[in-house]
Amino acid sequence: MIDNYGLWQKHDRLNAEHEQKQERVREIIDMAIEGIEQALMMLDDDIDKAEDMLRDLVIRLEEER
Repeated sequence: MIDNYGLWQKHDRLNAEHEQKQERVREIIDMAIEGIEQALMMLDDDIDKAEDMLRDLVIRLEEER
């Protein structure tokens, strides 16, 4: 006999894990967008600083990978 309750518990647990992973992906995307926006604003003032900001952003994103 199939344990429906156990299957639903597993289903709910897997859905919760999936949602946590999706939230983390959204956080990483937000971090990337914010970093790019800041670097683009900096381009007008100081191209070297903007370049450093983009390099730092790439490093942070690689660490998340």
